[in-house]
Amino acid sequence: MLPYNNQKYICNKLIEKIHNTKIETNNNIYKFSINLDEKLNFSEILGFFEVEKKIYFNSVKLNTEFIGLGEAYRVTGTYSNLNETFNTVEELQKEYSGNIYSVLTFAELNKEKDQLWSDFNELEFFIPTLEFVNNSSCVTINLMLTKAQLTNKQDIKALIMDSLKSKSKKTKPFPKLISEKTTPAKSKWTENIKSLEPKMKNAELIKIVLARKSKLTFENSIEAIQLMKELLKAEPECSIFYYQLNLTTTYLAVTPESLFYRHNNQVSADVLAGTIEVGDTKEKTKQLAHVLQNSKKDNLEHNEVFHYIETILKDLSNVVTVKEKLNILKLSKVQHLKSIIEAKVSSDISDLTILKKLHPTPAIAGVPKHSTLDLIKSIEPFNRGLFAGAIGVLGRHITDIAVGIRSCLICKNELCLFVGSGILEASSADNEWEELNRKVLNYKNIITVC
Repeated sequence: MLPYNNQKYICNKLIEKIHNTKIETNNNIYKFSINLDEKLNFSEILGFFEVEKKIYFNSVKLNTEFIGLGEAYRVTGTYSNLNETFNTVEELQKEYSGNIYSVLTFAELNKEKDQLWSDFNELEFFIPTLEFVNNSSCVTINLMLTKAQLTNKQDIKALIMDSLKSKSKKTKPFPKLISEKTTPAKSKWTENIKSLEPKMKNAELIKIVLARKSKLTFENSIEAIQLMKELLKAEPECSIFYYQLNLTTTYLAVTPESLFYRHNNQVSADVLAGTIEVGDTKEKTKQLAHVLQNSKKDNLEHNEVFHYIETILKDLSNVVTVKEKLNILKLSKVQHLKSIIEAKVSSDISDLTILKKLHPTPAIAGVPKHSTLDLIKSIEPFNRGLFAGAIGVLGRHITDIAVGIRSCLICKNELCLFVGSGILEASSADNEWEELNRKVLNYKNIITVC
């Protein structure tokens, strides 16, 4: 846990920073920063903080960890008023130099399907009250305050100490799994894929990504942070996004895919499509990677995503280059075809413009985009929610928005696990089902071992 003397030290240093800072009165939100000399284990201390709303983002692209505690400022919306919401966040980014956290669902939520995501907003961008940032050089702590909060220094001290309040917790064994229900069942999955065959033969539909939800019920409540820490060790090539909405509800993603990453005016986007298993030996894994790189079906799937992203980046920039093409990304249980496309954008192209144009890509939706989104709505009997959503951090100089694949929602003693698979004319329902099974193995192995 964070020792009490550290809490007081951080609080006093932040109060001192406020006293020594000239305050401009025309802003909505203010940031005050200090650096710590000592290193902190972010994945360990996250569980000690008692604040209700908290976030952890381990960005592979940025080689940086973030912890956000509480909420100082928030912008929310729905897909029906997306333009208005994005315009508000664009204006906020111009004023505010710190990080804004993005938590966007895959698409609009249909309350008639289920209430699983009813506590979440379709579009949410928020600034935490306290933020810890851990990069290779130092740990920075940022305090964010609204204009109203700045007027009372005593309230600020109480706010800081409340945000830092922590207690140690003993690690408990992972609770016993009682039941598992998969939606759709395999027979319905096969039926759904068969129903798409006429559209694919007529070239009305090139590719569609269909998702599966597995509801796992346990004997006792699940320690979400315990699961997150195990996944952090198991998947070093993946970014980890942990979002505790309240004391009983947490979203967790272990994602190898970045929607886009920006460093000043340089933007890069991942193309991740095409999957095969990892072998029992290094040699077998290499052989399987070779099979994947030479698979006609997987290359077609990959190229559809590649051309979509390349076309969008060319609309945004005159300087677009391919950094990687059809490389292999090896994870613990599966391997993917991966390409990276880069673009140099002008200063008037905002993160929100890029986000609106890219999300969702064919890697998580399909081709053609709008008709596949309509098909997903009609075929899938559940809301994807934050599965395949746009999650990450928007910054003044650096942004990383990940795609929320390989993700789950944890509510008390229930864990809903989401995965998806790209369906093409050449796809086999049985093979795609097995691919879904492989994609959840990292979760399943931890659940049975812990």
